[in-house]
Amino acid sequence: MAKRATDKVRRAFYQSLPPSSHIAKRLKLTDASILAIRAGTSVYGSQAQALLVAAEVLSRLREPIKLPESLVAGNLVGMTFKIDPRVVRLLNALKKQYGTARRVMAACAYIISTAP
Repeated sequence: MAKRATDKVRRAFYQSLPPSSHIAKRLKLTDASILAIRAGTSVYGSQAQALLVAAEVLSRLREPIKLPESLVAGNLVGMTFKIDPRVVRLLNALKKQYGTARRVMAACAYIISTAP
């Protein structure tokens, strides 16, 4: 009987939580970009938060930043991030400025890796 009660409580708890507004988005990055994002994540707490900050910074710049070739060149690897829909909209808007998604993600990695 005790197990049933805990199952009911657990189910009621999870049903009372608001649905997550984050979506899973698969992005293509270079190996160097992935390493840069993972290394700089400790400052922001999570990779999703780091991408949010980087996308915000890039969207406020008037001109595209110069990217090191080490972040742009290399094999593309797919990586799934659970991010806010606003970040997806920012990244799509940045594609127009940077040309390709690869360059946008390299710019995000550059911003994250240069964080204090």
